[in-house]
Amino acid sequence: MNESLLWDINAINPDKDYAYIIERILCYGDHDDFSWLLKNYGLEKIKEVFISGRNFDQKTTSCFNNFFGLQKEALHWREK
Repeated sequence: MNESLLWDINAINPDKDYAYIIERILCYGDHDDFSWLLKNYGLEKIKEVFISGRNFDQKTTSCFNNFFGLQKEALHWREK
């Protein structure tokens, strides 16, 4: 994982701060970072954080809606 993605936190606990780490990597990470997520948290945990998260821009939301096969209506609260 590229630790520069977590520039605004002094001490990170991967177990406690998993949602923050997942959100940050989904928004700003690259393929290697996403591979790290899969290895460390698994697809279901990543999907859970994505569905419940509120810090995703439209581009990230569209990308991972498609990746996870989610219907746009399921995430209607993200529409502005």
